[in-house]
Amino acid sequence: MIFTSPKPQFITNIVVQAPEKFKKSVKGFKEVSPFPYYRVTDGVTSAENKVTYNANTCAILAMSNGKETYLGHYAPEVRKSDFMDKLDFIIKKFQDSTGRVSAIVVGGHDFRNINPIFKSKDSYKQLADIGNLLDKNNVNNLTMIAGKVNPVFKDNLAVSEDKFIITHTPDFSKNPMKIKGNPNQAELEKLFSDNYSIVEIDPEHSINYIG
Repeated sequence: MIFTSPKPQFITNIVVQAPEKFKKSVKGFKEVSPFPYYRVTDGVTSAENKVTYNANTCAILAMSNGKETYLGHYAPEVRKSDFMDKLDFIIKKFQDSTGRVSAIVVGGHDFRNINPIFKSKDSYKQLADIGNLLDKNNVNNLTMIAGKVNPVFKDNLAVSEDKFIITHTPDFSKNPMKIKGNPNQAELEKLFSDNYSIVEIDPEHSINYIG
């Protein structure tokens, strides 16, 4: 299915897709934060369908308020001292539109990853800072699937009018997180817990797999 008609709803549905399915689903979506535009100010608020790719140490935040959606992709390597203030402003402004926000955070590394190429502690701290800021602003519904434990894949996230859509693509020529069969939500949560250090699924969010 290709999501092409941007009529935003209050999103509570999270869809996990295989990479090839994701590629078809996001055809025609606006790309947000293509390399190297990974600053908080490069995020986009609009009613259109959006997608961002290849979050390694980066964190991705998507939000829905029923009128429009937001998508941001942030690299800890280019984070400035005013990151939290700017993101706080974005969240508050977005929230003031309706008073209700549903959000998902994906990407990043667990702080225990020791590959010297990556600043995994900075990546994990950024994830924690984003989560704490969303909590501080009393975001109604928040899911986090973040902090890759074995970072051999990258996270990709899209926002359609009624779905947050996740997929994973390989890094370093290795296989991405493998999903077998047609897992239900409990099985997906177990798979996430095996691959991420932060897995917090909001009770009002549903997760489905579409291979």
